[in-house]
Amino acid sequence: MRIWLYCICRNESKLMPYFLRHYASWVDQLIFYDDQSTDGTREMIAACPKAVLRDWPGEHGIVDDQFLDFANQQWMEAIGKSEWVIWVDADEFLYHPNILSLLDGYLSEGVELPQVQGYLMISDHFPTTTGQIYDEIRTGIPDDIWSKQAIFRGNMKWNMGRHSYDYAAIRLK
Repeated sequence: MRIWLYCICRNESKLMPYFLRHYASWVDQLIFYDDQSTDGTREMIAACPKAVLRDWPGEHGIVDDQFLDFANQQWMEAIGKSEWVIWVDADEFLYHPNILSLLDGYLSEGVELPQVQGYLMISDHFPTTTGQIYDEIRTGIPDDIWSKQAIFRGNMKWNMGRHSYDYAAIRLK
């Protein structure tokens, strides 16, 4: 099972080590579009063997409609190369204790658009661990605004903000 991830980022050096540790442990290719980071984010991404670093092709400072058009097109390069596509922000972590087994089960069942339950995570300090962020920050509340569609197998077309979508089922492979 092959999984590709897309992320647009800018100056995420505090969260990026957690992001890379989390996703590189189970995603095959992490594709980042960096919007002129100056804080070491680019170097962190470049050091990850599973990561591909690209420059954000749009205007500096992501404009919503430009980003929407980009997000709705760019993932298509994964067609035929990946069973799952993930599109998340640098502060979004898809988590399940057995995520690969879960996704494999979804493949077997023909699920193409798993539902995601978002959580607003709460902490009185920024994480300091060299492990996974969710090993240290464990308090959160379910929040439907963060339950946006972030993983799919078919033809995804988000609406503004990527919190709602139009979905027409076609297989990626």
